Amino acid sequence: IMRRFFSLKSCGVVAMLSLLACASSAARADTATYDYANRTQGTQIFAYQGQSTIQVPTTATTPNTQLSAAQYDGIETNNGVFHVFDATLNSNYALMRFEFKIDQTETSVTQLHGLWKGLNVNNNNGRVDGARLYIWNYTTAAYELLQASADTEAEVTLSGVRAANLASYIGGAAQDRVLLLVTKNDTKQGTPKVNELRTDYARLIVTYGVGLDHFLIGHDGTGI
Repeated sequence: IMRRFFSLKSCGVVAMLSLLACASSAARADTATYDYANRTQGTQIFAYQGQSTIQVPTTATTPNTQLSAAQYDGIETNNGVFHVFDATLNSNYALMRFEFKIDQTETSVTQLHGLWKGLNVNNNNGRVDGARLYIWNYTTAAYELLQASADTEAEVTLSGVRAANLASYIGGAAQDRVLLLVTKNDTKQGTPKVNELRTDYARLIVTYGVGLDHFLIGHDGTGI
């Protein structure tokens, strides 16, 4: 909290009120980082895996198989250790859904920044490698693309920002959930070749207003 001190000598009540009005308009922004190392897994933060013939799900609850404690270990930090999920069925996409429970009130949030680090290896002949990152829009009930990678087996960083209409991206029963989705660029075709989605790290950074600065105003009574 910022504290500012003023000594008013030879000014009237009107000047004091003007200063108070000016002071009350000042605000400060702060950020909060949410990831699988600093939040309680399965209570404050969640991750789900699954596969589907639909590349981008049309519901906010797909996929719905939650990671185990050991699987969560692979996505806690950006360290080159991966959680690996393989689409085992032909014509299916591997999917990862990340659910963040945020502490900030919806009206205080000014920006959401989602990030995913990982890779996709699609060993099926003639298929495309790479991944795509999405964010769920609660107003339109649909995912919006944040970033798509090129056709590559290398590890990539996908990210994106939303800074307008933020109430559309924060929802759930308590209006405190943000959803990110990662899917592959292409489907699995052929057996036994793999089509793996490997997640190294995922996080959400929330920028928010922390309210008004506090001002202490001193006055010696002169001019009143």
